Amino acid sequence: MDIPTEQQKKKGSRPQSEVWRHYEKKPLKSAGHFSAKCNYCRTYWLRGHPNELEDHLANNYREVPELVHSFYLGVVSARDFGRKDTFSSPENSKKRITQVDQWELTD
Repeated sequence: MDIPTEQQKKKGSRPQSEVWRHYEKKPLKSAGHFSAKCNYCRTYWLRGHPNELEDHLANNYREVPELVHSFYLGVVSARDFGRKDTFSSPENSKKRITQVDQWELTD
């Protein structure tokens, strides 16, 4: 009779992002979701999203150790590389893109 190990029990779940090593996490009522508190500056998120947590480590250079900051700056840069609107503000992200070079139909 085999007793399942901890790793075997978690076989079907998604692997956790490495960014969580820099945060205190507490489980929320919905499975697989966590609140987050930065280990360096104590900033708190009601629900931690890995991309936002990576952004925080990349941009919060005063409290975050230099090696951690540099690493996540590279992660965020690589993630955003090639995006047309990398530096767009949130209010601009939902604007409709109109095509300017349309042909007119004439009889």
